[in-house]
Amino acid sequence: MSKRPLSGPPSKAFKTISINIEGISDSKEELLAELCKSTACDVLCIQETHRAAQDKRPTISGMQSVIERPHGKYDSAIFVRPDLNIISANFTEEMDIEILTIEIQNCTITSIYKPPTIPFAFNNPGNFNNQRTQIVVGDFNSHSTTWGYKENDENGDLVESWAEAMATHTDP
Repeated sequence: MSKRPLSGPPSKAFKTISINIEGISDSKEELLAELCKSTACDVLCIQETHRAAQDKRPTISGMQSVIERPHGKYDSAIFVRPDLNIISANFTEEMDIEILTIEIQNCTITSIYKPPTIPFAFNNPGNFNNQRTQIVVGDFNSHSTTWGYKENDENGDLVESWAEAMATHTDP
């Protein structure tokens, strides 16, 4: 049962965008900046920028970079609107599965990239369980009938099992 007041203006919707960009470029950065501006995006999660550590860092006008995992073949990053208060940012990488998590006041937002040939596994970043509400987005490179494929593959089964376990997990 909700205990928020029934009168007054509705609370602002919180918007998160997740995109597998398949290589970042100046024109894609401009496109993402316009998308974030036109949708009033709060958090932008990007997978596969293909940016090595020595390459120019991605920049999205109107957004602030919070965390990035440079990798010449993959690479993930999270950007936020500049006035969003970030409590913590952390990531894990195991077998090139990139898991980036930011923590804000009421939730954590996690961006995942799993390469196609690697079995799905989730290695919690240190701040993943800091908030009760957890938003998880990304590119899992998996198939499941739950999200529209004709059949499940092994990774689809692994992702579904993990998601179900997360949904039933309660802290003491």
